[in-house]
Amino acid sequence: MVNPAEANDELLAHSAQHGRPPQTYAAHVAGGQGVTWRAWRNAEKAGRYSERFGARLLRAVRLGGEFHDLGKLDPYNQQVLNKANSREPLPVKHWDAGAAALFHHAPIRDAAAAVAVYAHHKGLPNREEEGKRIELAYREEDIPQGRTEKTCAFNDVRLEKFLDRHKEAIATMPLPSVPAGSMGNHLPPLFHRLALSCLVDADHTDTAVHRTGREAPDGLSLRATERLAALRTYVGRLGTGNAADSRTSLRQLVFDESVRASTTPKLLFCDSPVGTGKTTAVMAHLLRAAEDKRLRRIFVVLPFTNIITQSSRVYRCALTLRGEKARDVVAEHHHRAEFPEGEDDRDSPARQYAALWHAPIVVVTAVQFFETLAAASTVGLRKFHQLPGSAIFIDEAHAALPAKLWPQAFRWLRQLVGDWGCHCVLASGSLPEFWQMKEFIDVKMPVILPPLLPDSCRYQASREEGSRVQIRMEPDPLTLDGLTTALSDLPGPRLLVVNTVQNAAVIAEHLKDASGQASVEHMSTALTPEDRAKTYDRILGRLRDRRDEQWTRVATSCVEAGVDFDFASGLRERASLMSLLQLSGRVNRHGLRGRGPLLDFILAPHPLFNRHPAFEQSALVLGELFREAKVDAKYCREALQRELDRADIKPFLDRLKMEENALSFATVEDLFRVISAQTFTAVVKPELIDRLSSFQPVPFRELQDGSVQLWLGKEREFALPEFPHLRGVYRWNLEGGYDPFLGVMKGVLPLLKAAKFGLDVL
Repeated sequence: MVNPAEANDELLAHSAQHGRPPQTYAAHVAGGQGVTWRAWRNAEKAGRYSERFGARLLRAVRLGGEFHDLGKLDPYNQQVLNKANSREPLPVKHWDAGAAALFHHAPIRDAAAAVAVYAHHKGLPNREEEGKRIELAYREEDIPQGRTEKTCAFNDVRLEKFLDRHKEAIATMPLPSVPAGSMGNHLPPLFHRLALSCLVDADHTDTAVHRTGREAPDGLSLRATERLAALRTYVGRLGTGNAADSRTSLRQLVFDESVRASTTPKLLFCDSPVGTGKTTAVMAHLLRAAEDKRLRRIFVVLPFTNIITQSSRVYRCALTLRGEKARDVVAEHHHRAEFPEGEDDRDSPARQYAALWHAPIVVVTAVQFFETLAAASTVGLRKFHQLPGSAIFIDEAHAALPAKLWPQAFRWLRQLVGDWGCHCVLASGSLPEFWQMKEFIDVKMPVILPPLLPDSCRYQASREEGSRVQIRMEPDPLTLDGLTTALSDLPGPRLLVVNTVQNAAVIAEHLKDASGQASVEHMSTALTPEDRAKTYDRILGRLRDRRDEQWTRVATSCVEAGVDFDFASGLRERASLMSLLQLSGRVNRHGLRGRGPLLDFILAPHPLFNRHPAFEQSALVLGELFREAKVDAKYCREALQRELDRADIKPFLDRLKMEENALSFATVEDLFRVISAQTFTAVVKPELIDRLSSFQPVPFRELQDGSVQLWLGKEREFALPEFPHLRGVYRWNLEGGYDPFLGVMKGVLPLLKAAKFGLDVL
């Protein structure tokens, strides 16, 4: 490479691409809608909720925004940026110069800002590993082609020149003043994640606006008082419509007590049994808290994607105000799928698919929510700054996380409510009070969570629960034919839940072949969100028709919690006590049938069945509890403790806590996996495949609704083609295809039968 001239008439931040003009360095960094101002506004909105860290956040983000692209002034980088439609990556890692300035230039010195700049493309590293590099910590040692000096050495010698050119470029552009502050000895990991989130979102947003010429509208405001009034009206109408429902008065009591509950505690729990209206009751409490504490957003965190669809429908009906669009009020975020944004322009089309949590009410999977708290990568953290000042509803908390991840997740929740102005309710009808277990107890800071509901209300709800369902255990393993016989002996309609997507598909196909399509409904994450929603609507219609009884719904655990279904009987492949109790909430839900039977069973071996390793220990514990006559909600904590003792997870708990305290961001991100295997997106809807294949834009919601998530590695096993402009997004093209009944298992089952290999789908 020929060394270009040190000077350049026009300093650029982005090259001309696809008919769009280049973006100047000054406009990107310091323009009125540039990165510094955008990052400042992100930090201002988040920091106002933290008396302890707000000012430090504002300073770090303000400085990080101004100097994040200082290295783009390098003449090698400018040479590439001045080439229109260039596909070349920048030759010099441009974050190094900004990090050097913020570490060493006295007037702007700020270590937190320097770390954010260093990480704004790479992600947050492990502090200990950086510390071993001594003076080169958070610096770049590579030697660009055509030079003899390391990037860091080149920047150190020319840092004053870069700063002068930077100052000259933005001289006419006013910027927010830099808050006073010191380097600080220690800032907690969540602080660094928030600072990086503010900066990355500003950088990516400004780049996307320049590339598209379109500024995304701001999200709607929460308007908590008005939405609470709308929710009261909605719940009142439900009570009138269900006047004959014996449980209506209990649901109304739970709702009223939730509204009356004190909002002074920041972290509470709600253990009201299934079917008592927690979806609306806890939302009412959170709106009250938002009123009292001037919160800006509500997050509803759910374990399964189909619950998101149902809950979002309820909230949209109940909380949308006149003149608003329901989808702007309540945002659904199903997929883990997020798309990287790097130096390579190949990634830029994927930016439209980022779900950024802008809505006043965000309904999101536990995977998305908690892995965001643990993230080190820029794509995972981009939306994190939306969390401070939010009310958080962890619904079906028993199923939100693997047990081994809850201690660290609980520490993060305590930090959000303690340092960042959040208000949080943990809820489940089978909630183990895990914060009282030895793995959670911190003798220096004992945790006491008050209940959301008064004891009188909790007692009444628990008493009514005992007369609704009859749980029993099938003593012998069931074959496919034995399962069919057991189903015929139970009153219909029946709900059958098994532990894997593969088992559900095999059983659903068997029942269909034996008794016809009308005899079975199938739902799992082998289906797209769009087809799950259609199946959900069809099932609701069938349940309302009391003449339509002789059919079975076959599903995975995605239906056992939070779904408003009322079946006459249920069957559950053995898993955990909490799973079994949750499924009981879908059997005789309204208490109108006497005591509905619920059968726990084990599947006999079969060539097409597979096992879910996550349920092995919990299933053994549940067998013990049946023998000891302890199948009851009051034994949930004991069941969880037995599972933890069997798994011997203390080394993992200790390591995760140690790595988080050590600011080992990359390691924590790897350790804290709600779903242990990585996944990819497989698009199955033909119309979407055609549009993506012809490089047409597809809104995030459409992509989400027309695709499924599969384990990483299956794209190679099935030779699925990747869309050339979207990393991690593949076209489903198995010969058997996809249908709305079996989903992607329509294409997989023939392969299973032929070759006897398995596929796990989320």
